[in-house]
Amino acid sequence: MNEMTAEHLKQIDGMVGTKIKVLISGKFITRVLHEDYDGLYIEYKKERTPCRADLNTKKIKYFLAVEPRILKIINSHKFKTKKAV
Repeated sequence: MNEMTAEHLKQIDGMVGTKIKVLISGKFITRVLHEDYDGLYIEYKKERTPCRADLNTKKIKYFLAVEPRILKIINSHKFKTKKAV
């Protein structure tokens, strides 16, 4: 996986508050990029959806996100632990 460079950070700072392309569930959508204390996110289906930049190229062409309903499933399984017998 590629690492984020100083150039990528500058690009992201310039993109906050503007419309960007986001790959979510195998399709591209256009949304406004927001940033808060938790990081970058978009509003998708009236929910805050975290996203990250695709760093495969020198210039950021699009962002990647996971659909909120899938995130809920992932997060619910993360904290389940098996009880020791």
